[in-house]
Amino acid sequence: MPTPPLWSVPADCVNDVSRYCHAGGYEPKWLLPIVYSHRKLEGIVPQARFLRQTPAFSVGALIPPRDYLLIKIDRPIPVGLIVLEYGLDRQLTPSQRRFIVAHEYSHIVMNHAPYRLLGGVASSIAANYISTIDDEMTRIALGIALVFIETSVDCAFTRQCELDADANAVALTGDRAGGIETIRWLGETYAGGTGAPSHWVTRGGANIPVVTYQERIDALRPMRALRT
Repeated sequence: MPTPPLWSVPADCVNDVSRYCHAGGYEPKWLLPIVYSHRKLEGIVPQARFLRQTPAFSVGALIPPRDYLLIKIDRPIPVGLIVLEYGLDRQLTPSQRRFIVAHEYSHIVMNHAPYRLLGGVASSIAANYISTIDDEMTRIALGIALVFIETSVDCAFTRQCELDADANAVALTGDRAGGIETIRWLGETYAGGTGAPSHWVTRGGANIPVVTYQERIDALRPMRALRT
């Protein structure tokens, strides 16, 4: 087996990202798909071990048009990275790769990361306000309520982000059957079955499942006509 490089930029992924961008009216020049070797990265940066359970992810946002110091942006432009781990990438069929890249691309152009960041800022503001309350019982009660609200909102947001990214990936690839097959393959390969959770929210050291592979598959299936 050839030794993988630390990272590479596959031409087919670049072409797919370019096609997705042009379909949305975006320029792809600031959006880069890469395949990296986790084993090599962890050898350089031990902290990268937290990525072991994340074989594909994206980092980025859709930047709105405005003047940024010396750079003027006339229309929205996606900026970021779409990342596949080498061990995952070498197993994928072209159809599976297209869907996964489209899914991660969708997270970026739908601004899921910035929205999550805004939610975190709002939670911090609320937590800081609660900490200033003099009455201890009121402070404790509001703190518990805030944790409950934060957890509920985070779970619902994470679930919807994944379902929306799946749906948009199908729209981009035009391959619903390929998307369903890809999600099924991921569940069976990485989680032991489609009934397992594909995503969690971590609270207090506990992982709270928010959506299963099967739920994502069911959301992509065409609506069947109701029989009377």
